[in-house]
Amino acid sequence: MKREYYSDIIFDFLIRSNDEILGKLAQGNDFALEQTQRDA
Repeated sequence: MKREYYSDIIFDFLIRSNDEILGKLAQGNDFALEQTQRDA
């Protein structure tokens, strides 16, 4: 079981787009991403 939602080396993190990083975070998230759940 992974403890982090996103992991990368600093160099790769710095060259990745925001969309790539957010996509990885969303893929690793086990919880609902609907706005009503996020804002609850």
